[in-house]
Amino acid sequence: MKELGSSFNQELNKKDGEALIRLFEFNYNEDNWLYFTDADIDITYDNNTYTKFPITIDKITETKEGTLPRLSIKISNVSKYIGGYVEDYDGFRGKKVIIRTCFLSTLNTSDHIIDKLNIDSVNIDALNVTFSCTPIFSILNVTLPYRKFSRNFCMWKFKGDECCYNGSDTVCNKSFSDCKLKGNQSRFGGFPGVPGGKYKTI
Repeated sequence: MKELGSSFNQELNKKDGEALIRLFEFNYNEDNWLYFTDADIDITYDNNTYTKFPITIDKITETKEGTLPRLSIKISNVSKYIGGYVEDYDGFRGKKVIIRTCFLSTLNTSDHIIDKLNIDSVNIDALNVTFSCTPIFSILNVTLPYRKFSRNFCMWKFKGDECCYNGSDTVCNKSFSDCKLKGNQSRFGGFPGVPGGKYKTI
C-alpha cells in the first residue's frame, strides 16, 4: 500500500464531504480482467473503462491479534452478468483483485490508495456475487491494516515534522477545526473527505 501524496491530502482538506471512488480490477483468466467502479459514472483510467456497477466492500475489523481478517466484496448479480463469468471461470479462485481508491480529481495522478487481494472463495445467489478475499500482504506476515483514516482526528505529533506548525499556540486538540483556526489545515493529518463514520480502515 502506497503512502498518500501531497495532492491527495490537499484534495481531502479542500473537498470536505466529497466521496471517494473505488476502481475494481478482477483477474479471471491469465491476462484478462474485469473493470468496475462504485462511482455513479463510468470511469476511464489507464486506457481501461471501469463500468459503474452496484459493488460494496464489507466493513473491515481487526482481530485481537491486530491482523486483517477476510474481506468480502459484494457485486450485484441481478443481471447475471458477473455470475456468468464466475461460473465459467471456476469462481475466480486464486485470482487477484486490485482496488484503487481516489478522488475523481486525483484520478490521473499517482495518488491512489492501492489494495491487492487474492480471491479465496465465492458465493453466488440470485441477487449478489460475494467474493471472500485475503490481502496479498498477509502471506508475508505483515500486520494490516497499515493505517486508520479518521475524518476528524489528526495523527501527527503537534509541532512535529509532519505537523510543521510554528505558531504561538502550545496545545492542539487534534481536530480539523482547531487546525483550521491555527491556519495549518494544509498539514492536517486526518482525512475529512472520508465518507461516513468516524474512522475508515483501509
